Amino acid sequence: MAETVDVPYAEIARAAIIPALLYFFASFWSVHLEAGKRGLEGLPKDQLPSFTAEVTANWYLILPLVALVYLLFAGFTALFAGAVGLALTIVLILGLAIAGSLSMTALRVLFWIALGLACAISIWLSVAAVALVTLALMIPAWLSGCGREESRRHGGPDTAGGAGRLCAAPMAKESGLKIGIQAVRIALSAFIVPYLTVADPVLLLQPVPGLDGFAYWPDVGYVAAKATLAVVLWGIAAFGYANGRVTWAERAWVTVAAGFLIFPTATSDAVGLVLAAGFFAWRVLAARRAGHGGRAAS
Repeated sequence: MAETVDVPYAEIARAAIIPALLYFFASFWSVHLEAGKRGLEGLPKDQLPSFTAEVTANWYLILPLVALVYLLFAGFTALFAGAVGLALTIVLILGLAIAGSLSMTALRVLFWIALGLACAISIWLSVAAVALVTLALMIPAWLSGCGREESRRHGGPDTAGGAGRLCAAPMAKESGLKIGIQAVRIALSAFIVPYLTVADPVLLLQPVPGLDGFAYWPDVGYVAAKATLAVVLWGIAAFGYANGRVTWAERAWVTVAAGFLIFPTATSDAVGLVLAAGFFAWRVLAARRAGHGGRAAS
């Protein structure tokens, strides 16, 4: 996109921050609602991998991502940055395998210093130079067999064939059409995000005539909060669940409320917020009535 519209990548990234966060929140919210609707629960905490332990053990895998972001913000093309990021990932995986086969600590230190210098120099030369460094590591790693186990552990080149087959339909043993329909359902609550950004460009962190200085950021926060509420309502309407089954009448209710929240006017905002507050109040009262009814019956 940066190349197409001839806008610096930093500007594109800044404009995409809030929409991207809204999209990921919408996807998370959809999965949460679907899980609640189906009665699914998460794994116990003692069965979950430790985030701290994983980051501590594999922190070096973040380095290609850092290089990718740096190259993009430094003005390099997305194709070049992506190719370099992928090559550096392979270099790290194979480098770990080769370094692990060296018996002396001094040799491992020298190896990493030489590899780091080779990568730094090759990045500033060309993609071909980066590819040569990668190839220079692949040949001894694969001839000695020391790179295969490391590649499998990190999902490297050795597993690329099986990963290609990292597709959802074969993994779930379902048809591609059914997977596609389910993916659309999960992303359905995020479909409102583009309309929100068109209706109110402040979500793209763009300058707004007559709105600058201190007043700009509170407006950004308000619009972002309003957009988040619209996504929540849209998800409830799409999945028919909000801490319990939601009737079709209630789904229509929240759909209308989310619709009013799209338009950047004080009147539509007020209507949308009142409808949303009314819906949540109705759900709380309904839950309390159901609770009292259950206790009375018991």
